[in-house]
Amino acid sequence: GWGIFIISLLPFLNIIRTPHLVSDRYLYLPLAGFSLVGATLALKVRSGLRPGRWRWLFNISFIIVFLCWGTLIRERNRVWRSPRRLWGDVLDYAPGSVTALSNLGSVYLEEGNFPRAEEYYRKALRQSSPPLKLAAVYTNLAEALWEQGRKDEALRTLEKAIRVYPWSPRAFYTRGRLFYREGEVVPALKDYESALKLSPYNYLVYDYLAELFASLHRWEEAEDCARKAIDLNPDYALGYDHLGVIYANRGWLEEARRYWRKALDMDSKLESARNNLAALESGGKKEANINPYR
Repeated sequence: GWGIFIISLLPFLNIIRTPHLVSDRYLYLPLAGFSLVGATLALKVRSGLRPGRWRWLFNISFIIVFLCWGTLIRERNRVWRSPRRLWGDVLDYAPGSVTALSNLGSVYLEEGNFPRAEEYYRKALRQSSPPLKLAAVYTNLAEALWEQGRKDEALRTLEKAIRVYPWSPRAFYTRGRLFYREGEVVPALKDYESALKLSPYNYLVYDYLAELFASLHRWEEAEDCARKAIDLNPDYALGYDHLGVIYANRGWLEEARRYWRKALDMDSKLESARNNLAALESGGKKEANINPYR
């Protein structure tokens, strides 16, 4: 039992120092060995007691310990039910954790609470962290600023991310996305190409490139990039939806239908694919006004 506990826990004892926080999930497997030792000792102690009051008291004590342990497990499970609770709990134990601060900011960003996201990203930036992580936080902050309409500040923040760590593909393609949204196609294309040099197998960058080429009606290049995106990530349902849009705009409606159905097979909640397919089924491209690539 002790062997299972120690061997299972060994990779997480930080003998060779790593930047990861200590987390209770690392104890899931080792606790099997600990529980085996505890149960064996409990049985030995109980078997050594004479039948009667002492054995009865031991049984009651064991049940109480079991219930207390179960209550603690239930409370920890509540923490793990929500990302906000989880990272808030981490910050209670490690208030200066850049990972926890940044991840909690990302939770608020996903919820649409952009000022709150900005607050946590700025707290993360006040902590000491390696360049790679610092660039990631700057990139996250830029997204929060952009969503608040502070576009110039967002672009300046991305420039900081690139200066801090010039090898961050995400900083480049995020800046490319912002340029593209502003209709600045040339700098967007340049940033996407820079991102691909750093991360040549990044399916998202190929998808963004497909979007850019589609907006210019350069359909063959858009198709090539969209195909590369789903080749690199065959489970990327949105990529099949986008490829369907490209085919619809090229007049290849049967191919478009096939890819939209495939997208829905992979993700039945993908609204864009459902709407595009419904538009096609209701009368085809001309009558239904298939949505352009977005």
